[in-house]
Amino acid sequence: YNSIMPADIRVTLDDSVICYAEKNWKPKFKEMVYDFNKKTFSGKDVISNILIFVTHATLNSSNFKEYIDELPDSKILLVVDEMHNIGSELSLDALMDRYDYRLGLSATPLRHYDQEGSDALMKYFEKVVYDYPLDEAIADGFLCGYYYHPIYAELTSDEMAVYNKLTGQIAAQMNNVKTKSANNDDNNPANRRAALIGNAENKLAILQEILTKLNWKLDQTLIYCTSHPSPNLKKGSNTQLENVNEILSDHHMTVKSVTYRDPTKSRGEILNNLAIGHYDVITAVKCLDEGTDVPSVQTAIIMASSGNPKQYIQRRGRVLRKNDAIKKEFAIIYDILVKPPKFEDRSIQLRERKLLAKELLRHQEFARIAINKDDAYEAIKDVKKYFEIPDDLTQEKIDTLE
Repeated sequence: YNSIMPADIRVTLDDSVICYAEKNWKPKFKEMVYDFNKKTFSGKDVISNILIFVTHATLNSSNFKEYIDELPDSKILLVVDEMHNIGSELSLDALMDRYDYRLGLSATPLRHYDQEGSDALMKYFEKVVYDYPLDEAIADGFLCGYYYHPIYAELTSDEMAVYNKLTGQIAAQMNNVKTKSANNDDNNPANRRAALIGNAENKLAILQEILTKLNWKLDQTLIYCTSHPSPNLKKGSNTQLENVNEILSDHHMTVKSVTYRDPTKSRGEILNNLAIGHYDVITAVKCLDEGTDVPSVQTAIIMASSGNPKQYIQRRGRVLRKNDAIKKEFAIIYDILVKPPKFEDRSIQLRERKLLAKELLRHQEFARIAINKDDAYEAIKDVKKYFEIPDDLTQEKIDTLE
């Protein structure tokens, strides 16, 4: 930072420490706190400016908070990167009043389906002081432009039957507190339906169509998949991840999978091997969404996603990083989505339309700043028309759908 900043705004630093669970940081921190509170014979501070690098988890640990309290006569600036991740009920305890100045950084500061957590973060960090939209970052040359291709898959008749059944269970659950509390993650109908959508069979056919258009030649490509089993298939059936890897391998592509279970170091090595051409494609499951830059990646194919806006925004950001080494001018994003069925029950149909409209609002935003925005808008427009969703979609119009 100091190497690129003018002298008058550089950080004055006397000492620093890195704190995280795997590192024995306490002796160094304790020594630094001792020196910070110590004076020379002339009355000057031994050290007066210290910098502490800390993970979210360690920030919330009792030891760390105790050490911070041992800095009584100091002004402390707390900078939290990816601040949305510290908004859970347990993590919020890390945000102590002891921090005099606070700065939260995030591309997605509001938490998905957690209004209390979002409100707590906004109360602690207060108002937004700076906003830097994606289109400005592209225009300023910090990120590359992109082509966005939303492609809508139909459910098969078997999948449709399961989808309808699960949707009925979700509707019943929403009206029954006892049912809601009795369901765990494994048998919750909402989770099972999400798994069905993620694993939709026709997504594989669409993937093959995309690869055919690309002449089965992929380079610096990232494919986001799911490894969660589909409720529509027999136990032990191939997962989407396995099917995608098989398709790629059958066409002589070098592919490597990386999942949330892999250590961070291993993920970094895999990404480096992609960058140098050792792999053509990386298939990813529940990772490479946040805190990981993959500037060499030029093409992303999204086979499955959680529906959390944070995930979509983070994934888009991953592939828009510039790479001067390969003269990357733009990125290409294929977003394979499922078009849900219509329902005769008006209350269920309205709920489904509102859920779909929220998704289409995100697709619309993706398309708005895409290089091929007219083509992308057209694909989205067809789905809006089919479900009688306003073309000029806004959140206010979603709220008033009937």
